[in-house]
Amino acid sequence: MNKMKKNFWVLVLISLLTCSFLACSRKKDAQEVPKKESQDLALQQLTSSYRDVYQDVLKGTVVVYNYTIYNGVEVLTSSGSGFIYHEDESYYYLITNQHVIDKSVAVRVVFYNRALVQVKVLGQNANQDVAVLRVEKSRTPAGVKVLNLGERSLFANPEVGEATFAVGTPGQTQFYNSLSVGVVAGINRVIGNEAVESIQKEKHGIQIDLAINSGNSGGPLFNAAGEVIGVNTLKLYFSSGDNNDTEGLNFALPIHDMYLVAEKIRNSFVENVKNGVFEPADLSSNNRYQSVALTNYALRQKYGITTNQGVLVISQSSDSVLGCNDYSIIKEIKGYPVKSTVDLRRVLYECQPNESVKLKILEYNNGYSEIEKNVNLIKYRG
Repeated sequence: MNKMKKNFWVLVLISLLTCSFLACSRKKDAQEVPKKESQDLALQQLTSSYRDVYQDVLKGTVVVYNYTIYNGVEVLTSSGSGFIYHEDESYYYLITNQHVIDKSVAVRVVFYNRALVQVKVLGQNANQDVAVLRVEKSRTPAGVKVLNLGERSLFANPEVGEATFAVGTPGQTQFYNSLSVGVVAGINRVIGNEAVESIQKEKHGIQIDLAINSGNSGGPLFNAAGEVIGVNTLKLYFSSGDNNDTEGLNFALPIHDMYLVAEKIRNSFVENVKNGVFEPADLSSNNRYQSVALTNYALRQKYGITTNQGVLVISQSSDSVLGCNDYSIIKEIKGYPVKSTVDLRRVLYECQPNESVKLKILEYNNGYSEIEKNVNLIKYRG
């Protein structure tokens, strides 16, 4: 009898454990189903968002054709991308890269409905790789729109990890209006030499991991809201032997810089008199600078550099208005802190030639001491 009771309670215990296990399994399954459904819904919403925004921004994005003369005949030489950034009563204005339309005798653009229309080049700036195009509204297809531009304040930058996408026509026209999706991989990247011969020739880019190829140049880089945050410009290659060892090292120039230069070109254009020009204010025509954060250990040791912010003045041209020794460090201009060369250039873009600005400098003279001085900016003519 005792043995039967013992077996009975063993069976009860097994039954309880089994029920508990089944209940937990059902609870886990019940939790996983909503979780999976939630993930599927998020993916559907993201896909729908990209699809809807893509269809919308197409109406402000164009293919740009560059025509030159070959053997006395006008021929299509190269192509890129561009976008509409401004309008007035009679015209749409477009931004593209200067290298897209370089040496052209004619420029035509292809709109979202495949209409091919000739445009006028208002002006261009090779240093910052900007060109401004203009087209009569009466010659454009219905539905064409000006794209929304992202944050353009002085020190605006997207955030690393922010979702981005690009629309452009890489390679040949059979890849018309391709969509690429990725994220911001880095900001304020120096494109080219770290020590620049002129602040005007330095480019700082938004590093992106989405696909950029020949033909994407000049096209818009968007955030997830469909706002233009940059202009897709180049990809870098590092190779060993016959192999290209880089993937996804692509760059867009920030919309703040491109818009400011484009507007100065557009506003300086005079019909039938001259091309629009960008004549920025500067501290010299050919000073060489480097962001302090990028200086190497040997240079820091030699000059006793302890700060990680500011712009190091490596050498100065004869027209420099700085009036300080080489290897001095610019810390502030016009009340704005200067953390790197990109900060210095952006503030100078906001200034006018002959404008008086206050500088805060760590002057080098076998050691560093802080000074303040007012200087009159010159017109850069490089």
